[in-house]
Amino acid sequence: MPDNTPEITIITDGSPSYVPAVQYLNRQLDTGISHKQVIGLQNLDSQSEKYRPFKQMSERLNRTFRFHTNSASGFKEPNGFISTVALFTTHYNFLRPHEALNFDVPCPLEQLNSIATLQGKWAKILHIATSLP
Repeated sequence: MPDNTPEITIITDGSPSYVPAVQYLNRQLDTGISHKQVIGLQNLDSQSEKYRPFKQMSERLNRTFRFHTNSASGFKEPNGFISTVALFTTHYNFLRPHEALNFDVPCPLEQLNSIATLQGKWAKILHIATSLP
């Protein structure tokens, strides 16, 4: 792995399906991804104690995602679901203020700073996305 590549750690629950996925990524992409499992609801080992807050963040994201996409289940076309995921991800990362970030967005875009309304920000993001080469 190149020296300038950041170390990546994936934190998951105890599902055995994550282990082969991390092994695949490390083998195919020549990465050094480390995998930490947080098992159960109590910190019974040092690894669970250290990494539980990160697992809880991903669980909260999953609950938020399911809440916003649950009513849209039953897509007949894959593009419907893909569009919903893309729009949710855009909202979550570029538009939604997060309490943990002092009510800032995780990925601020300079182009949105002068726009006051949420509708205007959406219009600008859609314009940026459709203007890409």
